[in-house]
Amino acid sequence: MQRDWNIKNILEWTTRYFADRGIQEPRLEADLLLAHALQKDRVFLYANYDIPLNQEERDKYKQLIIRRVKQEPLAYITGQKEFMSA
Repeated sequence: MQRDWNIKNILEWTTRYFADRGIQEPRLEADLLLAHALQKDRVFLYANYDIPLNQEERDKYKQLIIRRVKQEPLAYITGQKEFMSA
């Protein structure tokens, strides 16, 4: 069965994949990496969750996932540090 690799599905898959590998904030990191791969912000991901990713976009995202699973810091991959405030 061909999987529909839209934004929603790929984020759900990546979140599970990261969680299974001990990434501390799997959904946040999945979001940030996909936004980086697509050169969009996180709001775009949620507003356009049903947009399918083409092969080039999936390949770029896959390479980022591989780097993160090898414990490369997210900030190194994206070139940005996320700051959360309460």
